[in-house]
Amino acid sequence: MIAPDVVVALRPILGELSEAVIDAVSAEVPAYARPMEGEFGRMVRLGVERALTRFFDLLEDPGRGSDRWRQIYVELGRGEFREGRTLDALLAAYRIGARVSWRWIVEAGEAAGLQPAALFDIAEAMFAYIDELSAESVEGYASEQSSQAGARERARRALITALSQDPLSLAVVRREAARLSVRVGASVAALTAAESDVGTVARQLGAGAVVAVLDGRTVAYLLDPDAPGEHERLLGVLTGAAVSAAIGPVLPVARASVSLALARRLLALMEAGALPGGAPRLVDDELVALVVHSDPHVAERLVDLVLEPLSGLAGSARGRLTETLRAWLEHQGRADAVAHQLGVHPQTVRYRVNQLRGLFAGALDDPQQRTRLGLALLAAGAAPGLSAERI
Repeated sequence: MIAPDVVVALRPILGELSEAVIDAVSAEVPAYARPMEGEFGRMVRLGVERALTRFFDLLEDPGRGSDRWRQIYVELGRGEFREGRTLDALLAAYRIGARVSWRWIVEAGEAAGLQPAALFDIAEAMFAYIDELSAESVEGYASEQSSQAGARERARRALITALSQDPLSLAVVRREAARLSVRVGASVAALTAAESDVGTVARQLGAGAVVAVLDGRTVAYLLDPDAPGEHERLLGVLTGAAVSAAIGPVLPVARASVSLALARRLLALMEAGALPGGAPRLVDDELVALVVHSDPHVAERLVDLVLEPLSGLAGSARGRLTETLRAWLEHQGRADAVAHQLGVHPQTVRYRVNQLRGLFAGALDDPQQRTRLGLALLAAGAAPGLSAERI
């Protein structure tokens, strides 16, 4: 414990010491290199004076409570975040204040005849005190950061909720957009992904979208999807990040909920394994799959009815003819292209197609029946349960 007479000997320097610390901080910390005027000057001066007074009080009586001044340094941390600065400047100011204070204390102590041991005790107390001030300001900074992040998160969720309403209120959308300082264009496109992808989606989409978690899923609205190159950029960044995202169509803002509803249906197919994941998919590219899987009972009946000729084959033969039929329809009967895709000889393709013609009679030559076959294969191949049990 510091002897009371030591503190008594040092207190007279407080006024001049405060001015010396303020001058040094202003000269050495660029963020504070401005006139100590107005609210800024008042807060800096208050912070320095109270910090030094508090330090001397604690030297005199370490058990003295200091919570009544603690809030000042918490608020200084909050203020740094609100000003858009990191804590570097404030923590540097604390270090500079400690250095200047120590120099003045040594000079005053020597002049008062204090023993070196007493000065060493003061130095140890000062280092601990600066750590305490720093911790209080870090707490304030983190608290303000969390508070503002929470407020923005609530505002993002409110805007997404407003856009997802049916019917939509343009007045509410405009109000929530104004709270976020964003502009909603005449058209929007919805995007949805797993909840765990919210951070990645937000980083990749940037300022051109509003992103939040809604109903257990990441939901985003592209606010200007008609901008030149926006679709290509979107697909590129999400593909690069390997995000399984479903992207709804670009629709007038009044129909934003429709874009989201379609994106949600597409994501459900991706999550069920009905469509490959690991990359973004556009609703407009998957409309046939959405129609086929709109009702599982319809899909089941389609597979049962249209692909019934394959049901009596052994598993391996059924698999070979199924993949051949799918490739044959995809390549419009071009044997060489089918052979290349399947990795077999063209003659093998012709042999298998002849088998298929025997099973399906004239269906392979009827345009309407070929369409039915393609849809049935899409339903069966995209739904593992149907594929295994019904073909």
